[in-house]
Amino acid sequence: MGAALTFRCLQLNKRRDGYRQLFLDTYLATASRTTTGRPIDAILCPVAPHLAAPHLDKPRAGGLITYTTVWSLLDLPCYTFPIGVVDPVKDSKPGAAEYEPVSEVDRDNWEGCKCKPFWRCQEWERRGVLG
Repeated sequence: MGAALTFRCLQLNKRRDGYRQLFLDTYLATASRTTTGRPIDAILCPVAPHLAAPHLDKPRAGGLITYTTVWSLLDLPCYTFPIGVVDPVKDSKPGAAEYEPVSEVDRDNWEGCKCKPFWRCQEWERRGVLG
């Protein structure tokens, strides 16, 4: 079993290294699109398609994977920082009759959300990630 596990780990590392090389090639190619002739300095992107909820202690099993997963796969650093707070008027939760899920994953996240009573909680923050 030890040799089989070692071989499987080697194969997974080779796949990861392939993703890392593809990302590096794509990153370096940005030099042709900048005014400086150098690759981009940073990538700014959202952490997830939803607000950060302070009362969630861990993700649900099989739940939505955040947008930071790519940085974990590539073994690159990322930083999450707050970029605002929820406005209860602009960011109000639609009623169940108004909500139409765009996918099964979206429906599962909506139905699995334990935060419904906290929807208007001002502690929630929009967050971004610097990758």
